[in-house]
Amino acid sequence: LGVAARQAHAWIRRAGSAASNASSSRAPTWAVAAAAAGAAAGGLVIASPAQCYRLGSNATAPAEPMFDPRSWRAPPPKDPNRHVAGVHLLLLRHLPQAVDGLVPRNGSRLVAVVPIGGGADVAYLCEQGLGIIVLDTGSRQCITELYQDPRRNVRFKKRTSMTRTGEGWTSSCFEAAEAFAGSRPGFVFKLGGRGLGYYSDHPAIWRSKLLAKDGEYAPLWIMEADLREVTPSLLTEATFVKSGAFDLAYDRGDWLSQTPAECERYASDVGERIAPGGRILMVVRQCDSHKVKTYFPSSSWRVEALGDNDGETPGDPEVAFLLSKRPVAGLAAGRGLLTALLLT
Repeated sequence: LGVAARQAHAWIRRAGSAASNASSSRAPTWAVAAAAAGAAAGGLVIASPAQCYRLGSNATAPAEPMFDPRSWRAPPPKDPNRHVAGVHLLLLRHLPQAVDGLVPRNGSRLVAVVPIGGGADVAYLCEQGLGIIVLDTGSRQCITELYQDPRRNVRFKKRTSMTRTGEGWTSSCFEAAEAFAGSRPGFVFKLGGRGLGYYSDHPAIWRSKLLAKDGEYAPLWIMEADLREVTPSLLTEATFVKSGAFDLAYDRGDWLSQTPAECERYASDVGERIAPGGRILMVVRQCDSHKVKTYFPSSSWRVEALGDNDGETPGDPEVAFLLSKRPVAGLAAGRGLLTALLLT
């Protein structure tokens, strides 16, 4: 695209120069026509880059900005907030506070879920000793960024697809079929290594690991699945998260830019995947920060604003929040009763 743009720009300049000299040199009519065509083409060549927020009809930022999915595919530096060259500043600054005092529920390591994450952030979390599961709906952006990172030798094992059967979750399920008999959720019809038929395709898991600062390897898995599809049974049977819930979530997606109904659904989904007493380290745009408490009420969450990066990094200012999930009332009462019995 860059080569094509440069060629078009050079052609427009030549055509414009020919048109400007048409009256004095009696240039042929093709020069004038080329100049007009060049002007029209120029509008396409120099179109403004995609932005995360669309402007309203009054050409100002609307009260409820709408998310533009094109920004996810915009190369750097079109969207500085989304394509950070290294580890996010607010993650570096506030991760120690986010994990301080957390008790692992899945073995010896804290386990974190990253609903949407860049390769640098994910690798950093893993190197700090956390077991990581990244959710990717199919773009494989995080896998690409990790592969292209020259500082880390990240390699993923073969993609494994999962299927829910009567006996639980199994991998690489196949059902032979002589002809296509309609679509089936989670399956793809193709001619593969086991013959013609339906092969399980979704959800799928990519497995890898990174050397952590404690000298041991920490798991780094990427799941091709939506947050709502990641059920406790899937985590327990198909991953290393045997408790079925996460200790921590790191989220810096633009979910607050969606409709209120979508925001409410997302907040509910991510909240259900966090264990009682777990936390969410959330980075949001400063213009959306007032909405966080709306979707994470104080009855279930303790919300603390940690700070922002205003003026420290390119792009729109962002704010970091630490959300702590309150224990279930019944569990808290039971623990209190047990403590009282032990003391007596």
